[in-house]
Amino acid sequence: MQKRQKPLKQWQAMLKRIFGEKNKRDSDSADLLLHVVEEASACAESLRKENGALESPIAHMFSWLIAFATSLEIDMEEAVFQKYHGSCPYCGRKRNCICISSEKKPSRWFRDRSAKVPRSLAKWQRLFERIYGNVNKVAGREKIWLHLLEEIGEVSKAQRRKRMKTIKEELADVFAWLCSLSNLLGIDLDEIVSKTYPGKCDVCKKTTCICPLV
Repeated sequence: MQKRQKPLKQWQAMLKRIFGEKNKRDSDSADLLLHVVEEASACAESLRKENGALESPIAHMFSWLIAFATSLEIDMEEAVFQKYHGSCPYCGRKRNCICISSEKKPSRWFRDRSAKVPRSLAKWQRLFERIYGNVNKVAGREKIWLHLLEEIGEVSKAQRRKRMKTIKEELADVFAWLCSLSNLLGIDLDEIVSKTYPGKCDVCKKTTCICPLV
């Protein structure tokens, strides 16, 4: 029987159920964002060593990114779809965008009014593969990872300045580049997140996390 894939909104709700109370008790939003940075560092180490150990840090980065959004009461699905509305927000292309390789971006965002919200992480990955797959393959995984890190830095800057609108936009970019990196590495984001978080904490194995602060 084929596993039913969850929409991004459901992943956020499930992770909140597992970790929400613990995160609220032990961490503020800045702490949660530092966990995202920590997992990005783990990705960097694996890329540098070429040891292939990228699935775990990518799954954990996704979870901490969602936790950070939840702490600020940001609906990740809404934030991502608001920016990536079925096409590149800068040039409006639905496939094979090349403007992402340029430093100059138009100020106006394009939107495909007929687009529907992707209903799973796999469909989000396919969306970003359709729009940016070709140019990302040319760029290579190290450059894509650096772009991901750059966007995490933009979230950090917006968080320090308490600019909620910018935080939402930059979170959408972090998710987009996380999907793009997963695509380049041949990683099924839905599969690795489902394996890591099968409805319970990956450490204490409880449906409501009881892990101590570490």
